[in-house]
Amino acid sequence: MATIMKFGNYIASVEYDAEIDMFFGRVVNLSSPITFYGRSVDELKTAFEQSLATYLEVCRERGLEPEKPHPAAELAVPSR
Repeated sequence: MATIMKFGNYIASVEYDAEIDMFFGRVVNLSSPITFYGRSVDELKTAFEQSLATYLEVCRERGLEPEKPHPAAELAVPSR
C-alpha cells in the first residue's frame, strides 16, 4: 500500500522496498520520472526535495519549461 507525501504542489507515492531495505518514492503528478529513496522519513523528505530541485535545475539548464503538477493525481495514486 502506498503512502502520500507532498512538497509544495508535488505529490509522491511512497512505499517500503524490503529487497533494498529502503523507502522508495516517486512523483505521481508529473509525467517526468522523478524518483527518490531514503532509509528514514527524514532522509526520504530530503531526497524528495533534492530530486525536485535537480529536475528544476536540469529544465533550467536545458532551457525547458518545467512541467506543471497535475492536481487530479492525488485522487489515484498507483502502486509500484
